[in-house]
Amino acid sequence: MLGVEHQVEVAVPLARAYGVWTQFEDFPRFMEGVEEVRHLDATHLHWRVRIGDAVREWEAELVEVRPDERIAWRATDGIAWSEVVSFHPLDDAVTRVTVSAQVDEVLASVARRVEHDLARFKALLED
Repeated sequence: MLGVEHQVEVAVPLARAYGVWTQFEDFPRFMEGVEEVRHLDATHLHWRVRIGDAVREWEAELVEVRPDERIAWRATDGIAWSEVVSFHPLDDAVTRVTVSAQVDEVLASVARRVEHDLARFKALLED
């Protein structure tokens, strides 16, 4: 398993950062290679991600949801992937977003994208 952790400070209030991040269907707007994330039900998601020339699909389960604080999910079929995203207000207008992920080696290239994805998330929110 490969572990990665990155963080970014975004110049938006906590509720805005959390609200945008939890719109999973919008992940392709700032996550490289993510072609689709869709809700299957209240706690399950379907992911479709391009890795080089290949497309991988899997399902994930939301395992923790603490509004305006933390959200976590894990893959439930075929791959090893778990991720925790936490949100920390630095003041009324700045939020630190931290992503911690554990992935199998097959998805190592996707995990290495996290730092760049956070930069695109920041740009999306601050533009």
